[in-house]
Amino acid sequence: MKINCIVIDDDPLATKVLGELIEKTSFLNLLRTYPSAKDAIFKKEEILQEVDLIFLDVEMPGMTGIEFLSAFEKHPFVIIVSSKENYAVDAFEFEVADYLTKPVSLPRFFKATDRIFNLMQEKQKKDTETAEDIFFKTDKGLIRLESDDVFYIEALENYIKVFTEGKIYVVHHTLKSIIEKLPQQYIRIHRSYIINVNRIHQIQNNIVVVLINDERKVIPVGKAYQKDFFDKLNIL
Repeated sequence: MKINCIVIDDDPLATKVLGELIEKTSFLNLLRTYPSAKDAIFKKEEILQEVDLIFLDVEMPGMTGIEFLSAFEKHPFVIIVSSKENYAVDAFEFEVADYLTKPVSLPRFFKATDRIFNLMQEKQKKDTETAEDIFFKTDKGLIRLESDDVFYIEALENYIKVFTEGKIYVVHHTLKSIIEKLPQQYIRIHRSYIINVNRIHQIQNNIVVVLINDERKVIPVGKAYQKDFFDKLNIL
């Protein structure tokens, strides 16, 4: 399992150090960095869809880390990384996962990120243990699909499309919220696509081919998702 993360910090040196720590952690994948919370907030929807973990500074010009968190009704896991300890009480009111003080040591970093990894594994296991049928909430009510009915799921502007053999369902969700509840046979392979591995017809380089009613659907595997995707395939 790969944990997609971002760093939000106005200090280039602190960002560089965190990047190096992330690189040393096998299950972390750094998607991007932001020099301020103000820059990151413009990517709020993108963050909600793609990011599992945010490394967040507190004191930044234009918008503090605490103000950034207050803009979310529900946010990904957050680890505060600050040079000061006096923001801890405010931070934990927003249910941050951990609070690290700069300079961050490697053992302390590993301890914090290992905890996130374990939490995500437990949640994934719990969500998929009994997941044979999938329920999707649409404008017309709940629909029930068997786990193999779905070929792939595509994200559009503010909704997703669920593709089955006979019908396409429109669901008001994000890919991130959906993938957390789907069985393990579903893998996110692109910022806009989740694929049902059982429905893959062919893989050509970084392209996945799905057949629906004998029609080929070509889906790209995004660069940020390639390693996790191919690691999960049973390649002989």
